[in-house]
Amino acid sequence: SEDTQRWYKLNRDGRLAYQWKRKLKIKYGITPEIYAEMLQKQNYGCGICGRDASPRKHLDVDHCHATGRVRGLLCRSCNKAIGLLLDSTTFAENAIQYLAGNAVYDASIPPNPPDFSSSKRGNILNRYGITEREYVTFWFDQSGLCGICRKTCSVHDFLAVDHCHESGKVRGLLCIRCNVALAKVKDNPKILAAAISYLST
Repeated sequence: SEDTQRWYKLNRDGRLAYQWKRKLKIKYGITPEIYAEMLQKQNYGCGICGRDASPRKHLDVDHCHATGRVRGLLCRSCNKAIGLLLDSTTFAENAIQYLAGNAVYDASIPPNPPDFSSSKRGNILNRYGITEREYVTFWFDQSGLCGICRKTCSVHDFLAVDHCHESGKVRGLLCIRCNVALAKVKDNPKILAAAISYLST
């Protein structure tokens, strides 16, 4: 009815606050007061990049997926990035080395380069201005492994072409998870170093 719809619209903020409090208690086992204390300890910003909390949006509650222990409060980008890097300080360290151009690969793995018959793959190479031969060179240089996690791509056999968003220069090949993780931290080694520190505590 119209009265129900009107009430629903008028009480939107109250409903959202109730849902948020319920999520804190059920999913993370904390209260809004504990959340406020954590936020104050973090100077009202993300525990990794320091980005200020928005008055309209809460920071994400970050927790260890293995133990369930709440570690801190993070902005959405940092929370997604460490999740994509599987909460691994090693992967974050590898990402810093990768961004600096110092990645080391195991050359003992004999990789088979992907098939380029798909038009989608050809379009990807065209988008970044590299040839199939250049892609295969990156592939063999990296032993067919992601430049960060040093694994094959779990989604498909084609590693993503990673490039610098400022210069457009192609840096190498990454699995989908690591490529998105770098985008979430805006290719910033300082944020990755802060993530290592955060995950180590």
